[in-house]
Amino acid sequence: MMKTLTKLTLSLLAVIALAISANAAITFEDNYTVTSGGGDINYEYNNGVRQSGSASPMQYVTWADNPIALPYVTNAGPTAGELYMPSDGSGWAVQSRWSPNYNFTESGDFSVEVTFNRTGDADWKALNICKDNVLGSIFDGPGMTFMFYPDGHYNIVDGGLNQEGVTGTFSFAELSYASSPVLKVKFVVSQPDFSGSADALVALFINDKPYPVSFPNNFIHTHAGGFTNNYMSVFAVGAIGVENLKVATANGNAFNTLPWSSDADCGITSAKTYTHAVDFGNAADTTINGVLFTGTAATNSGANWEVRTDTGDPIGEVETTMYGLVPNITGQGQFIVTNGLFDIFNVMNPALTITGLTPAQQYILTLYSQGFGGPQYAYVATSDGEMITVQDPSAMGPLNGELMSYQYTANADGVFSLATTTTNNAVWALYAFSNEEVIPEPMVLGVIALLGLAFLRRK
Repeated sequence: MMKTLTKLTLSLLAVIALAISANAAITFEDNYTVTSGGGDINYEYNNGVRQSGSASPMQYVTWADNPIALPYVTNAGPTAGELYMPSDGSGWAVQSRWSPNYNFTESGDFSVEVTFNRTGDADWKALNICKDNVLGSIFDGPGMTFMFYPDGHYNIVDGGLNQEGVTGTFSFAELSYASSPVLKVKFVVSQPDFSGSADALVALFINDKPYPVSFPNNFIHTHAGGFTNNYMSVFAVGAIGVENLKVATANGNAFNTLPWSSDADCGITSAKTYTHAVDFGNAADTTINGVLFTGTAATNSGANWEVRTDTGDPIGEVETTMYGLVPNITGQGQFIVTNGLFDIFNVMNPALTITGLTPAQQYILTLYSQGFGGPQYAYVATSDGEMITVQDPSAMGPLNGELMSYQYTANADGVFSLATTTTNNAVWALYAFSNEEVIPEPMVLGVIALLGLAFLRRK
């Protein structure tokens, strides 16, 4: 029988944990799995299978117009593994809601994600965050609300409906019940803390893709003064299932920005494994250090990638050399920044979605650009729920090359998105991008090998 681990083995385990950890820290997650029978929302909440995270286990608070509409969990039938919010069957608009009995204020940089299994009824549902109390209503502020309907349209409410806090009403056919019976809704929020001393930034991702949060069609919304509490709730009229709830804090993943002047310092090499290497705007392909960048011409989508805008309209292609913008870059690399996708009228903000990724695999996304005039600041949010930051694709100066890289871990759906919202009339252009697999560091592999030897010797 294996003996107790030695201090050396425990140390090796700690090193591995530090070396490979990259995901946001989970504060609370509930998959609503019960082991036998079923009951109200708090049935088997502490069964060791259902809840996880640093704040677990915790109970919920519920309310409904009619007790028949109160949510429940079960391990049998079509709603097994869900928190199900039923209709009372009368056809009347019965309202129900639930909330974890907890104020999630561990960090000002956090995400709240809920997966909704829709039933096709005609009524609205809502996810509320940053409320001042449990069971926070959509009608009263403060807080943010995503209020969605079966036809594909939704409202974003900053504050409360009673305070006329609607920041935007949007409609997308792909969000209709007919197109997407399942909606994975994720709010990403960044603020220094919950003191109310600084603004909060809010982004919205649905099924891992960015969607606008405020008018006029911004992917990233600024909530003046920030939030002071973070109670969350789900509000429903009619029936819906909730498959998973997750609240996580950002782990501080940051963008890395470097200058780029030639093929020698662009970081592109055939020694790496790329899932994507795409050159926006150019009809011709370009090969750099043995890596083929596929030209897209003016298209906004391709094999396992898509460029979206916050207006929902396609973004156009511009040849920058027509404006006298000749990049200060030598070699083949210069050709991937002579054309790009950007809105010369500065109405749309672009976002990039990558699909077909291997779940749990780490990747590095790199955006290749050249400086355009002065600073071009933009808020940038990512679907992995990390901190919303300010980035500048012109940080290296006019016409100088810039490499903007971001390391992330692919989620279970193999999808990753990056969204932008510019500030002060800035312009964010998409010239080219690559996405490479991260190979484990030799140190980590060596530690794993030592750990294996330690186990063998202790048998």
